[in-house]
Amino acid sequence: MTNLFGGAAPFYVKYRPGYGEEAIGCLARAFGPGSRVLDLGCGPGTVAIPLAGAVREVRAEFAMNEFTAANSFQASGEHHDDVLADSPFDRLESSLFEKRLTWDLDAVIGLQLSYSYTTPDRLGDRVAEFTDAVRRVLLAANPSGVWEERAITEVLVARRS
Repeated sequence: MTNLFGGAAPFYVKYRPGYGEEAIGCLARAFGPGSRVLDLGCGPGTVAIPLAGAVREVRAEFAMNEFTAANSFQASGEHHDDVLADSPFDRLESSLFEKRLTWDLDAVIGLQLSYSYTTPDRLGDRVAEFTDAVRRVLLAANPSGVWEERAITEVLVARRS
């Protein structure tokens, strides 16, 4: 498979929750209004688009390929805090932001189809079978078809010492 998120874009845009105004505001304050920002691995612009009005320029790059995936912090097994602490960008500031989300059955299934391991391209001709099975299991576990989530977003700003 050459495209990690093949077929996920419409589900990603519709069902992935944004980071929220507080988290974006934290980034905007950290960068400052005259800054130029590079958002690598930006996906559909979840950070870049809301941040664009608060800084001078945002360049959004979605450069996901096997090389970048193999060299990501997650692939290395190291936590990003540890990698940054051992880098020139070792002054770390962490801020946490909480929000409550309510998901209906279609949103939970749509969210699942936005993940790289269950994209429509990865599932191929099994998409309908997969979504039907997920629907049955979820409704058996929770007949109301509504789920509440407490989502925590961490904004980690790393500055050069």
